[in-house]
Amino acid sequence: MNRFLAMLAALIMLLAVTAPALAESEQGDWQTDTSPYDLTVYVNLSWFTNSWDTSIETRSDWLVTHETGVNVEFITPTGSEAERMYTMLASGELPDIIMANVYDTGLQEFIAAGKFLPLNELADKYDKSFYDIVSPSLISWNSYDDGNIYAYPNFASSFENVNAMVKANDTAALGNYVGDRVVSVRKDIYEAIGSPDMTTPEGFIHALELAKEQFPLVDGVPISLVGLQPFGDSGNDALYSYIQQMAGIDRYNEDGSLHDLLTDPEYLRWLKMFREAFEKGLISRDVFVDQQAQIDEKFRAGRYFVSFAGKAVTLANNYLYIDRGGKDTGIYYIPVDAMRNSAGGPPKIMSKVLLNGWMNTYITTSCKDPARAFRFLNYIMGERGQHAIYYGVEGVTWDYNEEGVEEFKPFMTDGSVSAEDLVRDYNVYGNNWAWWNTDITNVFAAKVKAPYTPLDDYIAWSIPYMVHYPELTDLSMPADSEEYLIETNIGLEWGTALSKMITAPSEEEFDRIHQEFVARRAELGYDKLYAAQNALAAKNKAKLDPYR
Repeated sequence: MNRFLAMLAALIMLLAVTAPALAESEQGDWQTDTSPYDLTVYVNLSWFTNSWDTSIETRSDWLVTHETGVNVEFITPTGSEAERMYTMLASGELPDIIMANVYDTGLQEFIAAGKFLPLNELADKYDKSFYDIVSPSLISWNSYDDGNIYAYPNFASSFENVNAMVKANDTAALGNYVGDRVVSVRKDIYEAIGSPDMTTPEGFIHALELAKEQFPLVDGVPISLVGLQPFGDSGNDALYSYIQQMAGIDRYNEDGSLHDLLTDPEYLRWLKMFREAFEKGLISRDVFVDQQAQIDEKFRAGRYFVSFAGKAVTLANNYLYIDRGGKDTGIYYIPVDAMRNSAGGPPKIMSKVLLNGWMNTYITTSCKDPARAFRFLNYIMGERGQHAIYYGVEGVTWDYNEEGVEEFKPFMTDGSVSAEDLVRDYNVYGNNWAWWNTDITNVFAAKVKAPYTPLDDYIAWSIPYMVHYPELTDLSMPADSEEYLIETNIGLEWGTALSKMITAPSEEEFDRIHQEFVARRAELGYDKLYAAQNALAAKNKAKLDPYR
């Protein structure tokens, strides 16, 4: 988890937006009652180790409690998260607040059982600043068919913010939302072989052949020319969404229905390239068995020429990029223009506009004082609370500079104090992340002068190709539905067919396997699944159309 928190903090350091901060008048009614109050918060993460420690007066949580009177007691599951959720539901013994991901097992059962309070009703009754803090697009997206919103969005991005960035042509801010379906190449090898054109299947294969011919070994080990994502039961994302986005394949048909990627000619054109590369010995059989640990190891060692690792892995292996000249390792990766469609059209890289949020907050019907809990959430998710958990105590972790802008003390960013000590003594700057309103914290992050990181290269490359389809982020079917079973079975069929297609001895055999899959997909009930997914996409789209 230290690695996760380090990555999270690094990402937050890089965020920058231009949206104005909330006015002081929008901070709500949290001052109505600041007497001592203990708030029990169950966090549905077995690895969650954040503490709320008010004994150290330099910590951000001390500041929050000092201002609001609220002391937070975090509770976490000791075993299975799903089992703990169901146990709480069955027993009726609930904490004041539950923090959970929208996809967590048991969460929808809580909502169906009426165990969460509608936040819109609490807002109308106690504190209307909720409507200023949570953007209309987020309220619309996270509202249920009954018209209520139960989740206070955490780590959620509003359409209004993204629209403002696009209108202002704020490329630095848009970089926060770039997708990661990007192809990378090892820079020194790519340039040594003449920086070949990899936008066509022929050019891609030629580049692999040149790399294999001129760089057969990496530190005495045979080069792994192509690194994919791990293969799973339902296929490989590198051979799915990466191809779709790099080749600029549309998500919708002209009539507005969802496009069937698995029968798209451009998609199959690039899959056939992978088959040919495998036949020529340019793709190792290791790609079918390597899991994330092996992929990370090879990436760190620079054994890949082409990587479909995505920016998340390049950021995790940040040390490869500390020197722009690669003086420490001689290795680093860069995004490359590759895999275009036959018309030469540009990529369409899906943005990371996260409307669902992550680890959202729900007030339970067992909450001792719903009004107090709700006002506290509006405080901590509003500008004043976000300022407290981001910057901490004035004069301790930050001061105003001559321009009147908040500036961290040097020890906060220069590495002179260990990450562990920063968390223990101050708990700010991305470490106190239990509640995080990115529409606000991005404003703060814009003031921090961050050093170069490899993410900068991916941001610069991706921004011109960004597209926004958040309504398509998740079209998964409910787990108790017939469509879910159909979707699962089709996924298993595709996982088997994909491996066979890539290893097929000829293009004719590739076509035969693919045709068999399409026929089998129809037998499994694809038409019913497709209709359900179209209906869900249309419903999602209708929620967002007013804010595009």
